Amino acid sequence: MKNRYFLSAIAFLTTLSGITVSAYSQQQAAPSFHKGSFRINLTEGSAHSTYTTNDISSHEVINSMRFIGDRDPLQLEYGLTGRWGIGLTTGNDIFNNINPTGFYGFQTSTGQVKAKTSELTVDGSYHFFITPVSDFSVVGSVGPASVLIQGGTGDMVYQYNAGGGIIRLGLHARCFILRYIGVVAMVSVYSENMSPEGVKGNTAGTNYSTSISGVDIEGGLCFRFSRK
Repeated sequence: MKNRYFLSAIAFLTTLSGITVSAYSQQQAAPSFHKGSFRINLTEGSAHSTYTTNDISSHEVINSMRFIGDRDPLQLEYGLTGRWGIGLTTGNDIFNNINPTGFYGFQTSTGQVKAKTSELTVDGSYHFFITPVSDFSVVGSVGPASVLIQGGTGDMVYQYNAGGGIIRLGLHARCFILRYIGVVAMVSVYSENMSPEGVKGNTAGTNYSTSISGVDIEGGLCFRFSRK
């Protein structure tokens, strides 16, 4: 519910900014994205994903279910040319109410655990539509990813940590309300696969790999720093 209100607010601000910056856009010659520009995106949103575990030995699917998680990334981008950019993204997705028995074969006192995924990707972007106050881009990302489940009290302590990789393809839209501050909306599809093999300290689910794929929807603020 929080993400729904947040994204609605972003949509409203984007529409409002399109009206209020019309005079400003006519006065500014420099495009919103160009060679040498540097931008930071601070967003949050929701992950609409299929969460699946597999038996590493037999490759059989243990369980698969749809979840809606919370997403909280940070993105940096630098303009290599007038159209192409490169950047880094670090982010986390949190999935609550995972059934540990059904997905990983162990029990907890509550019958539920929280899974937190982490990623660090290198991003390549192509900006196909650019004006002085807005731009649209296609972004491809690849990098390492991991998932962590841990908790418990006393002797009932558990940890599942798995590592692997993620690929992502997204569409980003930005509109600058002020000269250096704007709003951004993102939608992306992604797939990540992670295995606990070789990871030390695990006490649960050591023979189960995790794969997550789906759609992320995000909105937030963007900041730009420019040489122009």
